[in-house]
Amino acid sequence: GRILELGRIVDAKLTLEHLSDDDFVPFGLVSEDVKWRIDSTTVRVSGPAAEPRQLAVDADLQASGIVVGNIKADTVAFKAGLKTGEMKLESLSIGSVTNAFSVSGHVAMPESWAQMASAAPQLKWTLKAPALEAFFANAPHVTGQLNGEGMVALDKGKLSGATASIDGSALKVLGVPMNSVKAEITTDADEVQVKSFRLQLDDHNTAEVSGSLNLAGSQRANLNWQIACNDLAMLAKSEGLKHLALPVRGGLKAEGTFD
Repeated sequence: GRILELGRIVDAKLTLEHLSDDDFVPFGLVSEDVKWRIDSTTVRVSGPAAEPRQLAVDADLQASGIVVGNIKADTVAFKAGLKTGEMKLESLSIGSVTNAFSVSGHVAMPESWAQMASAAPQLKWTLKAPALEAFFANAPHVTGQLNGEGMVALDKGKLSGATASIDGSALKVLGVPMNSVKAEITTDADEVQVKSFRLQLDDHNTAEVSGSLNLAGSQRANLNWQIACNDLAMLAKSEGLKHLALPVRGGLKAEGTFD
């Protein structure tokens, strides 16, 4: 690459292939809990380095065999670019066997890097995971199927809006089996809106929540909840709930408001 006009103008390209954590073993810069491999990456930069709106950047990354602690990703793909004053995250995809988590987004660039804190990025995400256990390297903390989508928007470094919608089935979380879970939640800097949340532990026991939670000022909440445990014996037999010493017969129904 080239750096022109005393460092003001950049014209450079970086390419890496077949680089992994094993290459850093001789330098002692590795961790037993972290594994990674960069199959290929290319970064191209051209334009005035100090002017984000005039700079052009293209970045592409393909990686595999990522392990961080007990979390793993078989593949990671990243593609982003900066052109005509807008940075676009075209795709960030994290996959494990049949699962896929992807993120895309964009942000209008300020006139200088010092003004980046005032930028307003927006991100969208989707999750399609028919087998959550595939995201774990060893004993999984969560198993089952989970799909979801949502968005996150920031303004001047603060959350300006976010949405999340999830739909799961045949789940087991920390040993507790769940037939299904569905939720739709929105939030901004001031309030969380739980439009719907329904948890079905089995065919006879469910819980539902809806309402809002104020994140500013007096921290007021307005949450409606409902529990229908028609078969407590089913809960008592659950492998993940045996330590709670639940009643072994009967049922329980309750509802209320948290305000």
